[in-house]
Amino acid sequence: MCPYCWHRFKPEDVLFIANHPDLMGDPVLGPEELQRFLPSRFTPEGLALDSGGIVCPDMACPRCHLRIPAALLNQPPLFISIVGAPGSGKSYFLASMNWRLRTTVPKLFSLSYMDVDAITNHWLNEYEEKLFLQADDVAWQSIDKTEMLKQVGLYRQVTLNGMNVFLPLPCMFSLQSDETSHFCRTTGKPVGRSVILYDNAGEHFQPGADSSMNPGTHHLVHAEGLFFLFDPTKDPRFRRIARSDDVQLTQKGTVQRQDVLLVEMIARMRKYLGLGAGARVPKSIVLAVSKADVAGRSDRSARRPLGMDASHRCHALDLSRLPKCRFLRGRFLCGTHRDCGGRGILREHNCVPAEQRTRPQSYSQRTGACGAPL
Repeated sequence: MCPYCWHRFKPEDVLFIANHPDLMGDPVLGPEELQRFLPSRFTPEGLALDSGGIVCPDMACPRCHLRIPAALLNQPPLFISIVGAPGSGKSYFLASMNWRLRTTVPKLFSLSYMDVDAITNHWLNEYEEKLFLQADDVAWQSIDKTEMLKQVGLYRQVTLNGMNVFLPLPCMFSLQSDETSHFCRTTGKPVGRSVILYDNAGEHFQPGADSSMNPGTHHLVHAEGLFFLFDPTKDPRFRRIARSDDVQLTQKGTVQRQDVLLVEMIARMRKYLGLGAGARVPKSIVLAVSKADVAGRSDRSARRPLGMDASHRCHALDLSRLPKCRFLRGRFLCGTHRDCGGRGILREHNCVPAEQRTRPQSYSQRTGACGAPL
């Protein structure tokens, strides 16, 4: 499946990207892109040749013509979607989560977690460098807000069925087991998936933003895992009970109805899955509370959730050890969540805090942004 337009195709239908400089101009991507073609000539090693006789190793989707790394043809995709209001911290959450995966997965699970290639993942690598690889660990670091359709590297315009369509450009990773992993011992062979991660602007999830020319959130339909990022600083109920010394709680104009986004997310999945009004959406969701340290209500007494499973001789995630956002479960899940149709609609959900690993937030007069030294 194509990670950009979600078109399903057979391996023999994949297109190749020409390399000869005279073969410029593609009907889908525009005059400044090299042509895509279905090859008829090959080298003795099986590599495709364009009409100019140049070897062409790069492949592309038959529908949107965007470049597809070879790893995606060999490993089934695992789509993970993150939903949240504008400014809720999705980019920070994605960068922090991915940075943690790079170190935890190989160490505890004997799985390799590697970039498919540097070109595809450049924007997420830049996020991680800003947050975790700075020489000055007390200087201000920030990630620019993801802008709808305008941010270079996150969206690409293509021509489909005569229309200009903006498609999201995700990050892609190869998750592969080695011979010492539990998966390999169980199946007797290596197990691999291609992990696909998206960073949509929060405006994409607002009602009315979904259209045939802007299908940027259709990955929700194919996602096997969903994160709904709830920002307590945007909820007036939380702002009243949270600590008052954080600048994010004193800024005006930041309150937003996040339950509406949850309703919209469920409505879109129902629509594109062809489900009825009362049908349960076959998805699992994690309600991640961003900036949970501001709310100050998470349960820090739980033990480390990743531990050794003696029966299987491997590390495992113990859901009972996850920190609980009890206040959120009591107010948002049992109140707003039920009112908007969430309870009983999604297959299952968990609620966990996503706290900052920084000092208290402050306001920069120079940039006009909130932040803290890392």
